[in-house]
Amino acid sequence: LDHFKEWSAHKTPCTIVEWDNSITTVKAPDPNERQKGEVKFINRQKRFGFIKYGGRGTNDVFFHFNALPRGESVEEGDELSFTISSDSRSGKDAAENIEISKNDVDDSDQVNMRV
Repeated sequence: LDHFKEWSAHKTPCTIVEWDNSITTVKAPDPNERQKGEVKFINRQKRFGFIKYGGRGTNDVFFHFNALPRGESVEEGDELSFTISSDSRSGKDAAENIEISKNDVDDSDQVNMRV
């Protein structure tokens, strides 16, 4: 509780008071920096999904189908690059400016099966 009192006096953004009273400061995402990640989950009915990106200290980031390039669709496991911005409705981070990574491998003779 003492660490919380110390933090609340300064209110440093992106700071986590851990269960063991240690303080962890997380770097805020740069809205201009492109991230790379993989589609982890899709809800086609509600037109949103989550992207797994970064290392161990990052959360999955939300994306809406409106942020995808026009006419493009994604599947779980697809590689994406994107920027992170704060969602105006929820105030949470969301992926924007999404680009689907294309493999330069000729796979015209291969069948892609998903279970």
